[in-house]
Amino acid sequence: MNVKKLYKGIDIFKLVAALGVVTIHTGIKFFDILGRLGVPFFVIVSSFFFFKHYFRLNNSIQRKNYIKKFLVRLGLLFLTWEVFYIPFAIIKFMMINNGTITIKSVLLYIFDFFYPVPSNANGWGPSWYLIAMFMALPIFIGVFYLLRKNLIILGILCVIIEFYFICANGYGYLTHWSTLGTYGFPRVMIYIYIGMLLAKFKDKINDYSFKRYLGIFGALLVLFLIENFVIKMSGGVINSEEVFTTAPTALVGSLVAIRWQPNVANTVNIRNFSTFLYCAQQWGLVVWDKFTHVLNINFLGINVLEFVFIVISSYMFYLLYKWIKAKTQWKFWSYMV
Repeated sequence: MNVKKLYKGIDIFKLVAALGVVTIHTGIKFFDILGRLGVPFFVIVSSFFFFKHYFRLNNSIQRKNYIKKFLVRLGLLFLTWEVFYIPFAIIKFMMINNGTITIKSVLLYIFDFFYPVPSNANGWGPSWYLIAMFMALPIFIGVFYLLRKNLIILGILCVIIEFYFICANGYGYLTHWSTLGTYGFPRVMIYIYIGMLLAKFKDKINDYSFKRYLGIFGALLVLFLIENFVIKMSGGVINSEEVFTTAPTALVGSLVAIRWQPNVANTVNIRNFSTFLYCAQQWGLVVWDKFTHVLNINFLGINVLEFVFIVISSYMFYLLYKWIKAKTQWKFWSYMV
């Protein structure tokens, strides 16, 4: 009998990554730098699990059906949460149209809806990751087969794309390249590639001890922070989207998460809350912004209070969500995590 392997370390890392994304949006200094590793980690582990199963399928029909299943699940996650962000989406629609609806304004809104950063047109900027994955995965697989499964050429292509985003973001103050696409599907290609490699060579992961992975991860974290601080000292942004050490650090961090088996009885709840927190945070950000604006509150440390407010309020709504889900048994609720 096959025993399903539990990845408790990944579940805990997912929560840390979600918290890291919240630190970016609340502007907590230092931690918002580390938070930039959150989305790369999400993409890597999602791709790892996808390809881990995908490579075991025997024929093209099974593989196509599995791709469809993955995309449907991702699409339902996005659409379910979009229901809760309709009020924000309507507000953005009115702002973009400025009272006059034209073909041009509608087309612009549709583009901004699926490319929500920085316009936030669909109501929640964090949705860019889900949309990017939805678009990137089938394109990535198509290119994979177009290149006749040549991992080297595919890797070179992904590295070239990543190099562009590094130059446009982390080193944009030097290159002045356009950042268009940073919140789109090309950005996540390198991380899908990394996740695929981890799945393809998963048996090799155990060749090194957990402590060795942890040591390398710690060293890369230090280099990641140093690179960001050097960029800041040189005139750039200290917590840019992509720098040279982002991908290597996210890669080894994922290896640590895969190998780590903490002594925790059940991490499913942690995994589900990490998804809920990532998707629900926009409501907390908007409510907090309105609250502080009306009361004209602004003091040192308010960013930390905002972070605490978003995490606690999201957890309270998560508990409410679990209660409603258990009471109603509606299929709709299962798509939210």
